[in-house]
Amino acid sequence: GKFWAAIGVFIVIGIVAFILDAILGTRLTTASGAQIGIIGILIALASIYFALAVYAKRWHDRGKSGWWSLIMLVPLIGPIWFLVEC
Repeated sequence: GKFWAAIGVFIVIGIVAFILDAILGTRLTTASGAQIGIIGILIALASIYFALAVYAKRWHDRGKSGWWSLIMLVPLIGPIWFLVEC
């Protein structure tokens, strides 16, 4: 449904940001050697609000409080629980 369509949009936007960072050369290398893209970071920060809204809507559709979105903050168990519930 709409939830998975929204997740798909987030994934496509992330891929586009990754490609733009590669084409435009806007990647930075951290001290550990990891590469991060400036465009990707900006898009990720801008999408936090929309992602939380989509997650809260999904929890409401399941008859639970939108505060359940915070389960994602629990390491390892949180994202797994979220996938099982949604």
